[in-house]
Amino acid sequence: MKGDSMSMIDIVQRVIELSQEYESKRKIHEAEHGTAEGFFVGERKAEGYFEATEFLDRKIKLYLESLPETELRKLQTLVYFGRGDDDDIFSLHEHLTSVSPTREDVIRTVVEKAPALSTYLLTALRRVERSGIDIDGSFEKVE
Repeated sequence: MKGDSMSMIDIVQRVIELSQEYESKRKIHEAEHGTAEGFFVGERKAEGYFEATEFLDRKIKLYLESLPETELRKLQTLVYFGRGDDDDIFSLHEHLTSVSPTREDVIRTVVEKAPALSTYLLTALRRVERSGIDIDGSFEKVE
């Protein structure tokens, strides 16, 4: 996939799908067995919950690992933009690039938000549309 030309909207849509799958499985498991907060380590229902979420964490992580560097960093920026961390997507991108210097940092910060990724990304898409920002364009700040 690294050699393929992908649009950011396709990437964002795929991550939204994976996040929604994660959230759906978590909700199904909680409906059947209760919330994770009520589990005891070693309990069978806890094992099922953590097996399901770890599998989906890995699925999201594998997808992110397949992305080219530029698109991966733009995705991270969109996640934080959708979360409301900054109103200036270009400054936010610059900041995140400085505090997440490696691919592993970027992937970790996105994966750890798995339960909320779809919410953050859907919000980001609404925000960039309102602002007229082309997510396939550069997120680099122009001085």
